[in-house]
Amino acid sequence: MPRSKTLNLLLTVGLVAAATVAGFAVTSRQAKAADPSSVPIRPVTFDAVYVVNGGNGETSSISVINARTNTVAGTIQLTDAMWPHHIYQSADRSKLLVAVPGMDMSEGHGGEMPPDMPGAVMLLNARTGATIRSVLTPAMNHNAIFSPDGREVWTSQMMEPGSVLVLDANTLQTRQEVGVGDMPAEVTFSPSGRLGFVANGGSDSVGPSGWSRPSRSVTTRSARGRRPTALPTWTTRPG
Repeated sequence: MPRSKTLNLLLTVGLVAAATVAGFAVTSRQAKAADPSSVPIRPVTFDAVYVVNGGNGETSSISVINARTNTVAGTIQLTDAMWPHHIYQSADRSKLLVAVPGMDMSEGHGGEMPPDMPGAVMLLNARTGATIRSVLTPAMNHNAIFSPDGREVWTSQMMEPGSVLVLDANTLQTRQEVGVGDMPAEVTFSPSGRLGFVANGGSDSVGPSGWSRPSRSVTTRSARGRRPTALPTWTTRPG
């Protein structure tokens, strides 16, 4: 084959390959940028238990279990929600929060965490599962929880150093970012509601953070064992 035709062939193949790679790159970025959403179900009219089922974005869902009959009464399908991990209900039982870290943690929380892995927070209607708001976060997050007064949402950012995002509970817009230890995982609150506790997996510490407005102070304490990820959950009776 003449040299000119060989060069033209190589150039054509190279352009096709470049276009294909670019196409995949764009698709990947679009998939990452897609806010997760949900498919509503018929309104829940009974006491329910919500169980989040992690999946690759096409199989993620929330099982709605009738607490009286112990049967699955409905399934809320989630779209563009990669490996949802935790679910919480608001104090008035009207809303649900789902954290979407984008990584499968079903076999543990160790190993290397991709530094550019984004997370997401979903705010859903508890009766229908309809999406009220959803937002992507700069880094993967372990859980998202309502503040004691219901006005804020706290979610960790698993980075080194890590942080906790304080979001508006209605709009999910970021109000504040609180610096904590390395690779923070679960966030929870004390029974009094005066302190928020963060399990810093990379720093082997647990950091209590005062959440009273307008300022928040952060201190850390050594944790027993390695890579703390989960914290106790306290329950209180209404009133």
